[in-house]
Amino acid sequence: MEAFGIGDLGLKPKVFWALTWREYRLRADGFHRREIRRWRHTRWLGTVLLNVHRGPDDPVQTPEDVLYLPGDPPLLVITAEEIDTELARVAALDPDWL
Repeated sequence: MEAFGIGDLGLKPKVFWALTWREYRLRADGFHRREIRRWRHTRWLGTVLLNVHRGPDDPVQTPEDVLYLPGDPPLLVITAEEIDTELARVAALDPDWL
């Protein structure tokens, strides 16, 4: 906690130790929100570059396809049964695959 407050947040030790827990959490949450915004911007730029250079038959990529970030909708969860079904389907197509 001290390393994050003094290092990442850039607080002076005297200021860090004078913070209440609530003030510290507000600063930390603000730091994390700014980081996510920066990553969303970077992800968007990467998505634009990917889509500009895609072929006519390639699907359009969304920013969430390129990089998953906290706050994005949850990823598709696949059950063990679904995995087994898919592996059985692939094995039926190519028995040497498994």
